[in-house]
Amino acid sequence: MLPYSRTADASWASSLLATSRPPEAAALLQCAAAGGEAQALEQAQQLLARGARAVLLKGGHAGGRESVDLLLSPRGLERLSAPRLAATLRGTGCALASAIAAHLAQRVPLSLACTRAKAYVGALLQQRC
Repeated sequence: MLPYSRTADASWASSLLATSRPPEAAALLQCAAAGGEAQALEQAQQLLARGARAVLLKGGHAGGRESVDLLLSPRGLERLSAPRLAATLRGTGCALASAIAAHLAQRVPLSLACTRAKAYVGALLQQRC
């Protein structure tokens, strides 16, 4: 992970969505990784303030019965929740981002694109259970 820089601000301003796991967000913000949903929301707000037009903080590596992703945009906060699955699979973050991009290319609204992409990754993981 590259340290935070003004270059990141410039590239975020031209992108629709920044996706991140909590450790990546912490590295960008040069702080400790979020220990819970309230801290994750604070970090998402900081990323939004630094130029991202929307932020999706992924919760797949956290604990608990649910995998909760936080989607923050100027429209507000949405919690995208799904049952946590026992399966693991490399590349789920890339699959999620690619699925979001595919939906956005079809003019699906951002919130629905993220919801559908999360369901797609969930289906991939379900096949591994």
